[in-house]
Amino acid sequence: MKQQTLHRTIGRPLDETVATVDILAALKDLKAEAALEREGRNSIIFHKEEFLKVVLVAMRAGNEIRPHKAEVPITVQVIEGSIRFNTEKGSKQLNNGELLTLHAGAIHGVKALEDAAFLLTLAGPHGH
Repeated sequence: MKQQTLHRTIGRPLDETVATVDILAALKDLKAEAALEREGRNSIIFHKEEFLKVVLVAMRAGNEIRPHKAEVPITVQVIEGSIRFNTEKGSKQLNNGELLTLHAGAIHGVKALEDAAFLLTLAGPHGH
């Protein structure tokens, strides 16, 4: 099955000067969409501008994001469930409420150990 993250937006300008988001309500909506069952993961972009991108990602247990690298620093904050975050230096289980930071250019992948959701933040000139 081809797996991809859909990265749709929340229906408002993504680069507002001040914006608030109900993360738990957005997660509930993501979980209710057919894309999560069909693809094994689903996402929504909360904010996107030249130096910052914030994305909520929901994954079904067992779903994987293959190894890749981001050209900018990232953070991953688990909102629900647990994931395994793999890098060239090893792997780390992240549970609900935990935050990971990663330098630009580091190869990494993610596997959902159970149904999970995380907030992904990309910071830098190519984070859009």
